[in-house]
Amino acid sequence: MKSLNSYLRRAWNDLSSDEGWWRVILVLGLLNCVPLVGQVFMLGYVYDWAKEAAWGMKGGPSHDSGDIGRRGKYGLMVLGVLFVWTAPIIIVAELLRFVPIVGGVLCFLVDLLCIIVSVVASAAALRSIIYERMMPGLQFGRVLGMARRDPGGLWQAFAISLLNVVLLVAALFLLLLPAGPFAASIVSSTPEQLLGSNLIIIVLLGMFTIVVALVVWVSGSVLSTLINALYARALGYWMEQFEPRKWRSPADPMPFEIQMEKEKKEKAEAKARAKAEKKAKNKKAKQAEQEPDEQVGPQDASSDLKGDAKPAKADSVKAADPANSAAERAEETAPQDPKAGSTQEAAPADGATSPAEEKAAPAEAPDAPPNAAEPQGDSHSDAIGESQELER
Repeated sequence: MKSLNSYLRRAWNDLSSDEGWWRVILVLGLLNCVPLVGQVFMLGYVYDWAKEAAWGMKGGPSHDSGDIGRRGKYGLMVLGVLFVWTAPIIIVAELLRFVPIVGGVLCFLVDLLCIIVSVVASAAALRSIIYERMMPGLQFGRVLGMARRDPGGLWQAFAISLLNVVLLVAALFLLLLPAGPFAASIVSSTPEQLLGSNLIIIVLLGMFTIVVALVVWVSGSVLSTLINALYARALGYWMEQFEPRKWRSPADPMPFEIQMEKEKKEKAEAKARAKAEKKAKNKKAKQAEQEPDEQVGPQDASSDLKGDAKPAKADSVKAADPANSAAERAEETAPQDPKAGSTQEAAPADGATSPAEEKAAPAEAPDAPPNAAEPQGDSHSDAIGESQELER
């Protein structure tokens, strides 16, 4: 985006680079004094100079006045595009004047809108000049897209044309200097004085006012032409960023639109890549969380197996001890006295037996030899050794 000083400085440097630039501006200013016809040729000439700026060409306006027809065609295209863009808004503004109470406010707002539209319409007119056809300037969507691309630069170029407002104020001030005394002398004089002693003074004041008005008009027209030339040249600098050299058919996309589409595609691809990378990162994080769980699982299972193995070893020890197992089976199968209820009486001392046991007991076995009990002890020690081996 280029600043106002850059636009104005570049335009002035290109204009003043030619020694005879003031002659061109003077001739165009005199043409501008001619209503409509002269303004058409003036606009065609300055917009032709703006076209050269859009193409990147440097230098002042051309001194060649032979191609009048082409400049006239350009001027008509500029006026036609400006009319199509602004006429509907002007009509609406005039209709709003008849609205009671708020009509003036609405009309003022519409006038501001008309100024904004006229800025864009100037860019549209230059687009028509570049194509040398009127229709490209009426492609509203395409022109608005260009304005949205760099609205600041467009408005900064338009700010140069606001110098016409300063020029208009200065012209009115210069006109009031002689017109004030002239009007005062007419108002203060009686009819006899107007036709008598004051007649010469009033005529002189009137002639002086007319001369001043003509000078202000011509000089204002010349200065206005200068401002319009600088403004059109600034529009050309603004249009240069859209690369008119690469333009093809008006229906084809412009270079900046192709670039915008490419940037949009690159952003979409970058967003998709970032999304894919984020997804892959989350997947790796989930896998990293699951791996410790899988490692802890076998350890827990082995600990469970160890815990289950200990009771099995104890059971095996019990099963390996025949003396203990026989004693336990004897306790479990021992008869209980029904009269004793839930409790069992203690066995008689000194090896006494009950009458039932005496009847059921067989004859006393012969005394066993002294070494008869030793095999039982050996089997008991063998069972204990096997249980220890199982525990190991």
